[in-house]
Amino acid sequence: MTNLYPLQVIALDIVAHQAVDLAELQHFTEVQKIERKELAARAIQEQHQILVLSDISIPILNEIYSELSEMEDPIMLLPKREQDDKAIKELILLGVRVVFAPSDTIVSFSLSQILKTLEMIFYGQNSKNEIVTDHKDIYTVLGKSTVTEFYESDGDNMSTVMMNALNTPKGFSDVTGVLALFEVSEDYPIIDVAEAMDILEELMPEECGIIFETRNTHNKNDYVKIICMVSHHIDFTKGLQKQINNAESYLNKASVIIDAAYEGSITYEEVQYLAAKNNISIKDLDTLYTIVYVDTADTVKLMRLLRDESISIEEKEEAVALALMETSMESNFLEELALTHKLSMDNIMAIKEHKSSEGETNETIQDKESSTQTV
Repeated sequence: MTNLYPLQVIALDIVAHQAVDLAELQHFTEVQKIERKELAARAIQEQHQILVLSDISIPILNEIYSELSEMEDPIMLLPKREQDDKAIKELILLGVRVVFAPSDTIVSFSLSQILKTLEMIFYGQNSKNEIVTDHKDIYTVLGKSTVTEFYESDGDNMSTVMMNALNTPKGFSDVTGVLALFEVSEDYPIIDVAEAMDILEELMPEECGIIFETRNTHNKNDYVKIICMVSHHIDFTKGLQKQINNAESYLNKASVIIDAAYEGSITYEEVQYLAAKNNISIKDLDTLYTIVYVDTADTVKLMRLLRDESISIEEKEEAVALALMETSMESNFLEELALTHKLSMDNIMAIKEHKSSEGETNETIQDKESSTQTV
């Protein structure tokens, strides 16, 4: 069963109001034209929001920041023109899906065209044999904390149209998701569509999520239009993401982030963003930061011991077990250490359990002795 979200379109300034009027939207759950100060009262908590603005800046963002932070997966549609980079960065850190409309025409018209395209993507055209994509999949392609742009082309040859649509100097190495919308006649050859799909898949990164939609919007068999909704990862963290990608282990990836945080080159919000993007636990980062930059002496002592070839494997395993007990190191970091220095994690955990039970036994004996002395 296709999962369709209730979607609320909210236009937040005069130009956005004009865009909504021009789009003549029919299928969204609700469409509102309001002032920014009304957002808290008019946004419906049970619905997903598509917010439309003709401009964004830090002062504008501050007006709606608290409301944005409480929304579930908000999308913000903006014209692709020179915007406040700091405001865009804050939106991405907040988890907003930023969608840019082309800026090669009147802003209100450009926004209206993308609104109409989004409506077609989410709800279709009610044409024969039409399959509407699950909204959860569309949101996955849009990508949380990404910037999405639209590329399109039309003509009489499907493969050429696809190549023209994707002819951008920006490239696709940072693409996280693509939705390709084919507008064709009902009798258009399926083999041509398949060939265009192959071209798209060949151009995109291997890990990129791709969705194909077909809409029978006209009757001309010799005409096709392709609209590609492409989501890009924006690396505003001074190349750190590339360093994280190149790091071979979980521990090394985490180290890239905590080193940058220690140097002050990224904020805590950026730490959270990078952690979420790379599936790294904030708790693990906090622990690693403490180990490396707070409990520095103990960490250096342990690392020197592990590097010392004159010390036996058994002694090293015991040292790591003691570090686990005394410094609250997380098991995943210990696994990385064990792997790096060819130690047995099973032995380390067994030593830890043995020493823990020894400690409990000693405490029990001391308690009994203390009780006897009291009597």
